[in-house]
Amino acid sequence: MKTEGQMDGIQDMMEDAMGKMSANREETGKEALKEYAEQHPEQDVMAMLLKLPSDIKALELDLLDRKSQEDVLENQKSRIESETMSKVSDEVIDGKPRFSNEQKRQAETALRNSQNQEYKSLSEGLLTSKNASKKVEIGLKWRLNQLSAYKKIAELMAAGMRQ
Repeated sequence: MKTEGQMDGIQDMMEDAMGKMSANREETGKEALKEYAEQHPEQDVMAMLLKLPSDIKALELDLLDRKSQEDVLENQKSRIESETMSKVSDEVIDGKPRFSNEQKRQAETALRNSQNQEYKSLSEGLLTSKNASKKVEIGLKWRLNQLSAYKKIAELMAAGMRQ
C-alpha cells in the first residue's frame, strides 16, 4: 500500500494531467490522460480509485454538518428579527402606532437589528459558515472530477491491456 506522501505525489501528477486537460482542447486532454496512464503503474490508479470515495463521503458529511449549522444560525437570526419587528410594531405614542407604515417599521427593525450584538454575531457567523461551505463544495467538486478522471484512466489502462 502506498504511503501518504506517495499518495500526495500521485495526486500532484494527476492534477498536472487534469490541468493539461482543462487548458487544451478535449482531444489533448484525452492524450494527457493516456500519457498519464502509460507512465504510472496500475496500483497508483487503483489506490486513488479506492481512496477518493472515502474523501468524497467525508466532504459530503462535512458539508451536511455545515448546512445544518447554517440552518440553526438562520433560525436564531429569524427569531431576533421577529422579536424586534414585534416590539417595533407594538410601540405606541398617544394611542397611535409610533411607526405609522410598514416601510418605517421595516427601517426601524433593520436599524435595531444592526445595533444588536447577538444579531451581528449571528450574521457574521452565518457569513463565515456559508463561505466555508462554498470552499467545501469546491473541494467536493474537485474530488468528484478527480474520481471521474481516474475512472477514465482506469478505462484507458484496461483498454491498453486488452490490445
